[in-house]
Amino acid sequence: MNNLEKFCSIVKKRSEENAQSIKLLYENKLYGNCIAILRQELDSMVRVLFLLSQPINIREKLIKQTLNNEKWKIGKTQIKDFMLVDSVSNLHGWARNVYYFGCAFIHLSSYSNYSDEDIFNTISKTEKEVIKNFMVQYQEFPQNLDLSFETMKPYILKIFDNKINMNLKYHIEELSKNPVSTSVL
Repeated sequence: MNNLEKFCSIVKKRSEENAQSIKLLYENKLYGNCIAILRQELDSMVRVLFLLSQPINIREKLIKQTLNNEKWKIGKTQIKDFMLVDSVSNLHGWARNVYYFGCAFIHLSSYSNYSDEDIFNTISKTEKEVIKNFMVQYQEFPQNLDLSFETMKPYILKIFDNKINMNLKYHIEELSKNPVSTSVL
């Protein structure tokens, strides 16, 4: 198995586990952890999209760094999450908002209090509008319904399945058909 095949296999396995996990979490009403899984799945998608945007030699280097458990670097520049998200947001603008929304559930924040306070009251009006527009456009969220954590909950699995996971599968396939060299670690 070459490096690209190993990398794609890792991403696919992580995604399969995320798909199983989010369903169990949702069934048990652990919504904050569901959002964290959405963010984790988006992390995989953003990384795959970033790789697809890179020349073959850089792509191969980044894949090898992943397989060696190294942080991604291009030259002396360490590639940070925000750099990845910014680089692909022109392709998938919705991903940026969902990604950063999900970050608040990974890091300890007031979002962890979602059962007592509506987290959508803590974000800017613009951010709320962008998320609602995403929900209306891609998830059939009713335009006349106020966006709140409570009104968003029924859409969590649809967001995972129909938008993030489906896109990730497509882009993994695209990456696997766009090979780098066949060297093995």
